Amino acid sequence: MALTDLAVKGAKPKDKDFKLGDDGGLYLLVTKAGGKLWRLKYRFDGKEKLLSFGAYPAITLLEARAKRDEAKKLLANDKDPAAELKAYKVKEQAHKANTFKVWSENWLAHWQVDKNTRHVDIISRRLETNILTVLGDMPITEITAVDVCG
Repeated sequence: MALTDLAVKGAKPKDKDFKLGDDGGLYLLVTKAGGKLWRLKYRFDGKEKLLSFGAYPAITLLEARAKRDEAKKLLANDKDPAAELKAYKVKEQAHKANTFKVWSENWLAHWQVDKNTRHVDIISRRLETNILTVLGDMPITEITAVDVCG
């Protein structure tokens, strides 16, 4: 039986954690502390697995169902949703660590070794005020000529 917004909103904690089930393996775990957490139970390669989608009300019933449907599409294509999510997070982390600011700080540390302290301060200040304010948080692979010259 499918969950309703009213049932999700009205779920109260009990002495023990309990589950409110929805269609397709999706359920809401209501903890004894009062937390409401979205979970998806599925099988991949003969093993039972669990995927977490977040907490209610930050993730609504509609959003949880959409995430369930995305996971089911991955399963239909013989892909493990948990592994795909982990790979995505690793890729995002690497993407964030590959910013212009990170590269410029590494370059400055390497470049300044045999330079005059005053000259290093001037270059460092110029980098900070003129370049890093615009390009600092951009991934190095996404910087174009328009970003540099524009």
